[in-house]
Amino acid sequence: MNILIPGLAAAISLLAAPANAQPPSVGSVGALPTSILCDTREQVHSILTAFEKGVEAGTSRFSELYRQINTRREPTCAVTSVGTAAATGSEELGPVSIGGGEVYAWIVHLKNGSGNAYYLYLESPAEALKNTI
Repeated sequence: MNILIPGLAAAISLLAAPANAQPPSVGSVGALPTSILCDTREQVHSILTAFEKGVEAGTSRFSELYRQINTRREPTCAVTSVGTAAATGSEELGPVSIGGGEVYAWIVHLKNGSGNAYYLYLESPAEALKNTI
């Protein structure tokens, strides 16, 4: 796990999505690129809050949640892609600082045959601005 930690902040900031550049709308069904996926909204939010305190705090919080195993015998949070899921809601968090870079963040509530999950959706400030004009 320590191999993943040093690059986690850089990887997360690179996950900022330039393709769709808005989170999936409620009711849309499809695949999502690699990002943080957790069992609860609070878990995703706690990772972002920790990253705002510093890279070490963010990676430590993610690592802690990754090591916690849920009832499906999976990590409660992981860095993964989503094959197919329906978006059932999203919460805009606005600008977030991760590893010295700024991204715009949403927590997207997803549902599929595996159950419910919460996905960290990121986009770059340039893409966020472009999508508001």
